[in-house]
Amino acid sequence: MSRTRRRPRSDAGFTIVELLVAVVILGVITVPLSNAVIGILHNAQGTSARLELSHDAQIAGAYFAADAATLGVRDYVTEPVGGGVAFNRSFYVGSGGPACGPSSIVKILSDNWQGGSAATDVVSYFVDGTDLRRAKCERGSTTPSSNTVVAHHVKTVGALKCKPSCSDNAPQTLELTLTVATAQADDYTFTLSGQRRQT
Repeated sequence: MSRTRRRPRSDAGFTIVELLVAVVILGVITVPLSNAVIGILHNAQGTSARLELSHDAQIAGAYFAADAATLGVRDYVTEPVGGGVAFNRSFYVGSGGPACGPSSIVKILSDNWQGGSAATDVVSYFVDGTDLRRAKCERGSTTPSSNTVVAHHVKTVGALKCKPSCSDNAPQTLELTLTVATAQADDYTFTLSGQRRQT
């Protein structure tokens, strides 16, 4: 009885057919996976940019509502609520009107009582480049005690709206519409609004 010798198994590698099958399978898996990853990264950038714009809208809205609530300067002898708002005003001092900040969209004036005497606080909203800034001067000072960016990437600012009218020195409500945008997010329009608390 003759014995056939078994050859030892070769570790030479893959055949060309096995290699081609592996490359095709890898391509089938990689192309959709890479498209999904690119889509996720693209959406993440857009979402992040939109969240940034939304956050600015919330911050600006909170400041504007609080400032509008304090609008009005009261003469406590005769009791009327006097002038509390100025529009499109440049920096100036003296009897001409409120100071504080550069040429502004709106300046909001309010009483500030300390130690039994009244003085006037002035808050200015103005655009600096692409930022909406809020400058505050306390108790009649002409130098801002704070100058804060409340919204970034400002594209357009609408006309200030007042009720009953902006010709009234102390309107009941103020509204300001802004459009902001970034390269990663579409235009986002929001309205800042506030209501005067003093009657």
